[in-house]
Parts: sequence; structure tokens; C-alpha cells
Amino acid sequence: MNVLRRFATAAVVALMLASLAVPHAAASTIWDESVDGPLSTAPESPTPLTVGVGTNSIIATIQGANLDYFSFTLAPGQSLESFLLASYASSDPVSWIGLQAGAAWTAGDNVGSMIAQQHFGTANIGTNLLGIIPAAPLAAGTYTVRAQQLGAATAYQLDLAVVPEPSTCAMALAGLACGGYSMWRRRKRA
Repeated sequence: MNVLRRFATAAVVALMLASLAVPHAAASTIWDESVDGPLSTAPESPTPLTVGVGTNSIIATIQGANLDYFSFTLAPGQSLESFLLASYASSDPVSWIGLQAGAAWTAGDNVGSMIAQQHFGTANIGTNLLGIIPAAPLAAGTYTVRAQQLGAATAYQLDLAVVPEPSTCAMALAGLACGGYSMWRRRKRA
């Protein structure tokens, strides 16, 4: 086995192993109202949050007319795999949350302009909200979230799980494998 073929084989194996065990960053609190202050209450200027690969936690409180608005951007090569309700504490068991594309909340109350929306509460702790699951992740782009509780004060924590898009790893692996195979075929013919 010549040196070039050994190198190509080693590179393909290394990429395959790396794509199977993509490291997830440790959990990180990206916004905690007790530390960072309240999230925006203005739909046209939501609090911009910076997400990274791993778990991105948002800890906040909503009540009455105090609606929470925040936006986040998934960079190219990233996707949102889950939108988990990690905790919920309130005497009112149900709140509401919505998601739309873009850097501002323009949907108002029109659910047809939203990507997803749903009521959430104690029954949803530990579950993905808004239909965002590994089989239907949110792709790169900017998104805005609105959370509301028209009744009692509600403390909640959302955990956004950001992962590298599987297609990014697969494309790199396919490119390397095709390149290695082509080089091997040319060398074999020579």
C-alpha cells in the first residue's frame, strides 16, 4: 500500500469517526434575567442572544402584559435540534410561546405568520416545544421568540440545543472519500 493510499484511508477513517462523535459544547446560560436584566418587551427589538453549539439556556420570568421577546441566529452549518422546556414554576399551569423567522416579531397574534406556536406549562417540562426535534431541526437563519403569560408570574427555563448540521459532516466526508478514491484510481491505472 503506497503512502498516498495510506494517507487517504487514514483521513477517511478519521473523518468518519469525527462525524460520529461530534463533541457538544457544555451547557451555557446565555441569558438569565436575574443577572442580565429583563428580556425585551418590544416586538420590533427583541433581545438578541448569541447561541453556540451545545445547550443554550434562557432563564426568565413573565407576567401580565410583560411579554418576552428574544432573537437568536443559527450560523451556517448549525441547526437547532431541540427547544426544551427545562423548568416552569407558576400558580398558572399554562403559558404561550411562538416562533417566527426574522430578527423582529412581526407576526402579532397571526399564527399563520409563525413557524410554530403552542401553549406550554408544567405538563411540558422536559419536552421539546414548537415541534423542533432531531427529525425536524431548525436550519441556519435568524429567529424571534415571543413568550407570554397573561396571569400569574411564571419563571421558566428554555434549553436550545444547537448542533452542527449533519449534512456539513456528511458533505466533508463524501468529498474526502471521492477525492481519495479518484487519486487511488489514477495511481492504479498508472
